[in-house]
Amino acid sequence: MSRLSKLTGKPKEIEIQGEKFSISPLKGKDLHLFMDKGKTAKEQAQTTINLIYLSLLPGMPDVTKEEIENLDATVLNKIALEIAELNGLGEDEKVKKIKEAMNNAGKSS
Repeated sequence: MSRLSKLTGKPKEIEIQGEKFSISPLKGKDLHLFMDKGKTAKEQAQTTINLIYLSLLPGMPDVTKEEIENLDATVLNKIALEIAELNGLGEDEKVKKIKEAMNNAGKSS
């Protein structure tokens, strides 16, 4: 392995509604998920589900996408924001789109 292997991000423990769990930084191979130009709100919501799944999977190998899809939209939004922060995305346009998609998903439930 090269020196690049030392640059992988470290997981972060978060707490939501009294539950603690670990989220992991996304990998370069997952960047395509952020390229959401032209996606519908439903497609953006599914992208958010995929991002949450990929971030939870290393610390929670038994998590399923179905479990994530059935979480309250408020919880999903909180997790998505933590993931955005962990990955250095901050309040950019992509994060705003994630928020919009999560809000739209919550309204259609």
